Amino acid sequence: MQDEEYILLTSFPSNLQEDTSVERHVVTPQLSYELTGLSHFTLYSIWVVAHNGNGAGTTSQELSVQTLSDKPSEPPANVTVEPSGATSITVKWQPPSRRGQNGIITGYKLRYKKKDVKKDKGETVTTAGDRRLYVITGLNKSTTYQIKLWAMNVNGSGPATDWFSAETFSQDLGEFTVPDIPASLKARPGGPSSIIVSWTPPADQSIMVRGFTLGWGKGVPDEFVKQILDVKQRSDEITGLEPNSDYVISLRAFNEMGDGPQKYESLRTRNEPPPQAPKVLIPPMGLKSEVLSPYSMRISWIDTTLPDQFQQHGEEGRHYLVRYTHLLGASNPRYKYVNANITSVQINDLRPSTQYEFTVKVVRAKKESEWSMIVLNTTQEAAPASAPRDLTVVSKEGDPSLVNLNWQPPKSANGQISAIRKPAVIFLSGITKMGSNIVSSFAHLVGDILQAIDNNLDML
Repeated sequence: MQDEEYILLTSFPSNLQEDTSVERHVVTPQLSYELTGLSHFTLYSIWVVAHNGNGAGTTSQELSVQTLSDKPSEPPANVTVEPSGATSITVKWQPPSRRGQNGIITGYKLRYKKKDVKKDKGETVTTAGDRRLYVITGLNKSTTYQIKLWAMNVNGSGPATDWFSAETFSQDLGEFTVPDIPASLKARPGGPSSIIVSWTPPADQSIMVRGFTLGWGKGVPDEFVKQILDVKQRSDEITGLEPNSDYVISLRAFNEMGDGPQKYESLRTRNEPPPQAPKVLIPPMGLKSEVLSPYSMRISWIDTTLPDQFQQHGEEGRHYLVRYTHLLGASNPRYKYVNANITSVQINDLRPSTQYEFTVKVVRAKKESEWSMIVLNTTQEAAPASAPRDLTVVSKEGDPSLVNLNWQPPKSANGQISAIRKPAVIFLSGITKMGSNIVSSFAHLVGDILQAIDNNLDML
């Protein structure tokens, strides 16, 4: 019987903000296993598969188990505090991230106190878990308060936020009428397609301002509008505009009674910068040629514009064009070309004992460099690929025992002919009048000799 092992598989959310899951497994020979390192208050699916040397068996029934909750591990998020009157401050927040809640949020705790007053221990209030806003009332006029918050669940309170400060108004603001016109509005070009706007609030501070409405348009205001709810915000950037165009900008404050009067400003956006001239590609440098055989060479070079991380395998969109010919100085050299993705290439099918000219350029997208400096090199010699040509045998007048042999060098010499030697031996044969064979050989003739004489012939 083969030993059995068990595969314990778990499935759980991969991101607690999304409905996706991750599957993990552990292998154990035991019949029990403790899973550790799990998230708080998270639902897990668990199943088991037995396997041995013959493979895996049938999976068990899938079980769903939720881990226990714990105190929140994160404070409330996106906290803002702002005065809402002479004796009140409004606090807004969002709950901790889902991963940091560690359970169901049952409430929030707020603590507030006067700033820089050591004897003030402050006050603490709590709210329901579904609240996102709380108005602290009964405060002193023109006084700065500090506020911080905690999130709570059945296990207790999580970590607190930092202290946030806000100063109450000197008197309650009226909201019986719309706000006054903003005190100032300035605009300056940010770029060819943007404008930066800055402003100051209405001079009459006795009327409540809930926010601002920013409008703009090409030649006319309010073609587009944007509400700014942060009453402390004093600038904004308008984007997506057309270059070199006139725009009219408007700004007005609003409250529960509606929008106040508008303040206007006009401005022309900047021209688009002229297109930059394309960068010139620098020709490769340090071109080298290495003779590998009578029929091949390796060409290599340096590309000074190629980043180091692409030196070994090349860069996508960049290649090299190698040009070569053996017809040096010809009016029509009939070049051949080879592409390469890296800074070297092997060129084959060359002619033995032949001088070649090489040059290379870099090509990237639709741009090309100039040709590099030229390098020359000659392939190795090879054995002659054909026999000597035009062999003639001429008898010498007056001497029947002597003949002259004449020939031309091979058409495909594949190098400098240095000698004619065995096994490339010249044989002269014939039949004597007595019926016997005659053979004469010339061994190791100097390569530039195109004639030989045999004076050892028997007369017929």
